[in-house]
Amino acid sequence: MAKKDSPGYIAGFALGVCLVCSLGVSSAAIFLKDKQDENAKVDKQKKILDVAGLVRPGQQLSNSEVQSLFEGRLVPVLVDLDTGEVVTEAPDGKTAAEFDMMDAAKARGVPPVANEAKIRFQPEVGQLYYLVDDKQQVKKIILPIEGYGLWGFLFGYLALEADGETIAGITYYKHAETPGLGGEVDNPNWKGSWKGKRAFKPGDPVPAITVAKNASGEYEVDALSGATITSRGVTNMMQFWLGENGFGPFLQKVRESGPPAPPTSKGGA
Repeated sequence: MAKKDSPGYIAGFALGVCLVCSLGVSSAAIFLKDKQDENAKVDKQKKILDVAGLVRPGQQLSNSEVQSLFEGRLVPVLVDLDTGEVVTEAPDGKTAAEFDMMDAAKARGVPPVANEAKIRFQPEVGQLYYLVDDKQQVKKIILPIEGYGLWGFLFGYLALEADGETIAGITYYKHAETPGLGGEVDNPNWKGSWKGKRAFKPGDPVPAITVAKNASGEYEVDALSGATITSRGVTNMMQFWLGENGFGPFLQKVRESGPPAPPTSKGGA
């Protein structure tokens, strides 16, 4: 029997502890995966409800309350990104409620044209959300947005009024920007400064909204102090997702004749 202070015993004991801990962590990850996925889904739904103006600042909702409110007021919509037409299902047969835009983009593996937002893959179909009232009239359009900042990609949502050009809100649910600098994309005051700004100039399909130092007018939002690269990244993602390679063709149709009638089914994430 090895002595407890011998190198062999110490190494064996350390290995045993590592094995037990790794098994514990692996088991926890496996057994909690469904719960983690559900929490991630609900967190996105909370962000959509927030940018849609359905949740008051500081309001606490349970997961079931979030899902109930989300399914009652948000309608997922699939859009052909080339034509801007609303479609009933994705190329893989998934409905709007089943579709995951990021997974579809990665599975397709087709890079978009060169873009400053550094988007790596582009799906054929995009998913957005309609905020509807009790008469199924579209009140707002919620678009997913993503783009590269200083340290990595920022993922969030942009809300537009039903005219397809007036900004109703912005929020991010995932990013790695520096707290106090680029991380100020989470600051309620900065997010609030987007409300009422205009994404497009009359008759111009090119996105006009920018994040700029000493912003003035309805097409500019104040840059984040000390976060030039993050601010530029936000502008770049606006140019991409509101432009011809993103939801631009769809938004052009909205500005010309209003939002296409929403599908009858609700839900999704």
